[in-house]
Amino acid sequence: MAAEVLFKLVSPTVFEQVRYQLFELMSKPQTLRESITAENYIRGKTRLSRSAVMNVLSALKAGGYITILNGHLKEIKHIPAQF
Repeated sequence: MAAEVLFKLVSPTVFEQVRYQLFELMSKPQTLRESITAENYIRGKTRLSRSAVMNVLSALKAGGYITILNGHLKEIKHIPAQF
């Protein structure tokens, strides 16, 4: 039982995983960023569901933290450490 509790304490949240992958994607060349959607990139790097990724991306976009155009990451303004 203790191992399960410890695992939950140290596991990154969905938001933290998406946040990290967005920064990683932004560091890639623009040609790569334009060839793959942010959602597809994140799902390919994590084991998250499409709906979980889309919920976080939608909230970040609505909050003005990121700019996504036609699914492609264009800009990261500032993503808080926690949401």
